[in-house]
Amino acid sequence: MKLIKCLVLFLILILETFLISCNKAEDLNIHLNGDEEISIEVKSEYEELGIELPNNYTYEIFEDIDTNKLGKQEVNYVIYDKKGNKVKELKRIINVVDTTAPTIKEAKDKAFYLGVGYNINDFIDNYYDNYDNRRDLKISQTEFMFNELGKQDVYITISDSSNNTQTFSKTINVELDLVKKLKYEYRQNPSAYEVQVLTDIDTGIQSEFIRVKIDLYREYVEGLSFGHTLTYFKRNESEFGDYAKVEVCYDFYEKDIMPLYYEIWQDGQIAAIIWITAFKEGNDIKLFKASINTNKTSYSLEEMAREAELHIEDAIISFREYIRNVLHFEVNDFDKLIGYYNRD
Repeated sequence: MKLIKCLVLFLILILETFLISCNKAEDLNIHLNGDEEISIEVKSEYEELGIELPNNYTYEIFEDIDTNKLGKQEVNYVIYDKKGNKVKELKRIINVVDTTAPTIKEAKDKAFYLGVGYNINDFIDNYYDNYDNRRDLKISQTEFMFNELGKQDVYITISDSSNNTQTFSKTINVELDLVKKLKYEYRQNPSAYEVQVLTDIDTGIQSEFIRVKIDLYREYVEGLSFGHTLTYFKRNESEFGDYAKVEVCYDFYEKDIMPLYYEIWQDGQIAAIIWITAFKEGNDIKLFKASINTNKTSYSLEEMAREAELHIEDAIISFREYIRNVLHFEVNDFDKLIGYYNRD
C-alpha cells in the first residue's frame, strides 16, 4: 500500500511539473507585436499592432490615444488563459511627436527700393504649421530695410515648438526711387512733412510735393520738396539783394543731370537767377554751364557766381547730410553729382 501511495505522489509531481512547464512555454509566446515604445506623427491615425498569444488565450486592451496631443501615452493589455484567469499584463508606450517643418508659401514678385521699409508679408504670402498656431511660431526676421543697391539675399527662418525649421530664401534686386523713399518717410512721420498738391494752370495736371520741415520756425525758408525732382532749398544772406536762395535739384527721370538755382531776391521779387547744371557722363562730371537772368541788378555774372559758389557748397553739404542721415542713402552716382560741387 505504501508503495502505491508513493507511486501516486510521484505521478502527481510529474504532472504538476509538466503543467508548469506548459504554462511557462505558453507564457513565452505572449508578447507585443512591434516595439514596446513607438513614435507616431502628431495628428496621424494610430494603428493598433496587437499582441501575440497562445491558442485559446484572450486579452483586453485599454487605450485612449489622442494623436492631436504631443507626448507619451500608454496602451495597456490584460491577458487571460483558456479558463479566463488573468495570467499577464503588458504595456506599450506611444510617443506622439511633431517632425514636420512649417509650410511657407512665397508671395508674388514685387519691386524693392532702397531705404524703404518692408515686412514679412512682402516676401511670404502665407505660413502655417501642422500643429502650432501661427501666432506661436518663431520668425527670425519680420521687418526689412535695404541700404545697398543691387542684388540682396533675404533669409527668413520659421520654427515651431518642436524646433522644426523651414527657411525661405530669395535674391532680390534693390532699386533707387527717391519718391518712394520720401513717401515712406512721410508715412512714418507725417508731422515732420507738409504735403502740397499743385495744379498746372495751363495743363490742369496735378503734381504732389512734400516739403520737409527741417526748421519748423523757418519752414518756408529752408526745406526739401519733391515732385518729379527732389529739391533742397536754403536761404542765405546776399550782398546783391535782400537775400539769396539756393535750390539743389535731382531729377528722377534724368539722373545724369543735376541743376542748381541761385536766386537773388530784392523787394519781394527775384532780381537774378544763376542756373548751374552738372552733366554726368559715365563715372565723371564732364560739363558745367552757368547763365544769368537779371531784372533789378547790375552786378556781373562773375561777381554773383563767386557768392553763389560759397552758398552752393553749404547747401550741397546740408543736402548730402539729409540724404545720408535721414534717407540713409549711400548711392555712388548721386553722391558723385553732389560731390562735384563740394570739390576742393
